[in-house]
Amino acid sequence: MNDTFKIVHTSILAFCNQFAEQSQTNNMSDTLTITDFDAHADIQRLPTDEDLIGPLEFSMVMDEKLIEVTTNIAISTVEDTNITRLRALTNSLFQKLTPGQRIPLVDPTNRAPIGTLVTMNGTAILPISRTSTRPLQLISVQMGADLAGP
Repeated sequence: MNDTFKIVHTSILAFCNQFAEQSQTNNMSDTLTITDFDAHADIQRLPTDEDLIGPLEFSMVMDEKLIEVTTNIAISTVEDTNITRLRALTNSLFQKLTPGQRIPLVDPTNRAPIGTLVTMNGTAILPISRTSTRPLQLISVQMGADLAGP
């Protein structure tokens, strides 16, 4: 895997996009949109009219045969009285990230599956953070992949 970082990062974004689509279908959020929170230097300047999901503080360690990924998946809602949407989205996302869950590794050019990330022990819901316009809920997750096998 020559493009390992790109493959893994694209796969996390694809997972978030799939979750956003499912959340819209399940009427949890009509506006849930993916964003790469690491791409925003100022979290106060996020879009103000959409619920958001995406990676935050993405890191990756690689040795000869294994990849270990640690990231927070952030969810943020707007105009969410009593944060009921945020809690429903967090609950649903947490279930998809519990230990042993599989997340497809996808080719960055065509999104075809090329492997699997497996969530590891220690998935955690972190305390809610707040910006001036929205709450931000983080789920911390570690994942691993074997580079030697399919």
